[in-house]
Amino acid sequence: MSARRSFDYEALGPDGSRVRGAVDASDARAARDSLMADGVTPLRIIERRQPQKTATISKSLDRGGSGRLSEREAGELAADLARLLRAGIPLVAALNTITEIARTSNVRRLSRRLAVRIEEGVPFSTALRDAGGGALTMLGALAHVGESASALGDVLADAAITLRESAAFRDRLLSLLLYPASVAVLTLTILLVFLVAVAPALRPVFAGFEDRLPFAASVLFAMSDALRNFGPFVLGGLVIVGTALVATPSGRVVLQGIGESIALSPLALRAPATAAYATYASALALATRRGVRLPQGHRLACEAVWARRLRRGLLADVARLDSGAQLSTVLRSAPLAPRSLIHLVAAGEAAGRLAPALAEAAAMLADDARMRAERLVALAGPAITITLGSMVGVVVLTLFRALASIAEVAT
Repeated sequence: MSARRSFDYEALGPDGSRVRGAVDASDARAARDSLMADGVTPLRIIERRQPQKTATISKSLDRGGSGRLSEREAGELAADLARLLRAGIPLVAALNTITEIARTSNVRRLSRRLAVRIEEGVPFSTALRDAGGGALTMLGALAHVGESASALGDVLADAAITLRESAAFRDRLLSLLLYPASVAVLTLTILLVFLVAVAPALRPVFAGFEDRLPFAASVLFAMSDALRNFGPFVLGGLVIVGTALVATPSGRVVLQGIGESIALSPLALRAPATAAYATYASALALATRRGVRLPQGHRLACEAVWARRLRRGLLADVARLDSGAQLSTVLRSAPLAPRSLIHLVAAGEAAGRLAPALAEAAAMLADDARMRAERLVALAGPAITITLGSMVGVVVLTLFRALASIAEVAT
């Protein structure tokens, strides 16, 4: 017979209220079953001395993969969990069910890992945020809102909508970028072929006239020689550096910082920043609607913001919220905060309807982000085409001028 151990727990009672206490059981699963038999839903079960066996299981699962999900997969996980939780199925049982019915192996593996972590006593939101970052960090922040407001199923349903809309927006953006990207790749390929193969073949035509070639033609042939002599070494160096950046945590941080700087620059027409604030407003609306205090809801919503610069800026003045300052005042000092968000939040505060104002701001900002992204792509396509076409035209014109100068000398 297994020795009985003592577990501290935090759970939701039959009326939805949060309850805490202790229970004796042979293991964490038995403690969970005992609590569910009493009509309460466990949120956290912590043994007063962590069992070695459970820790070993968790470590073995951690070796099974990174657990990262795309936004679409995270949205599907949230939607499935929301349906099961609303049907009255406990969280661990719902995760075990998703392990069997999930469409992708990533979701199945993550669901199994989350179920084990919850049985260890780790909160669901913490397990999500520890699972792999990316979309799971945002989902974990929204799940924390649901746990704090005792409405996990409802919040996960709203989170599923947010994640699916974000995934659809990204897919739309990628499809719009496909044409200018293909034009850029094709044009650059033509230029490389010309410099590596065509220019050297034409070099004998200008033998004996090197001192009379136009300056642009001399530069063109010098570029061709440099590319043929040093191109393979430069390409190999770029591959090595790129592999090192992608393969190491510090390298990925560098790449993330570079990508964030580009995304938040004026070149991106503030589309990514607007989308980030739309996510923030949506998460904060969920939190305040469920009764979470504004300072705590602000911190939770900041966790859902993808850009570190924006997240740090939003959290810089959080102490002012704790001391009673208005959210609109804090947002005025946040980097790249949209004016529409600030004005809507101020109006909501004045009317005593902050949550509806935040929800409306989130919808407006999401539409604005989509419009800005489409405008960016509409401008990027012609700009790329004109720039690269001009480069090809300059190369061709340079060669014709060189040939014309030789003809003049010959006559």
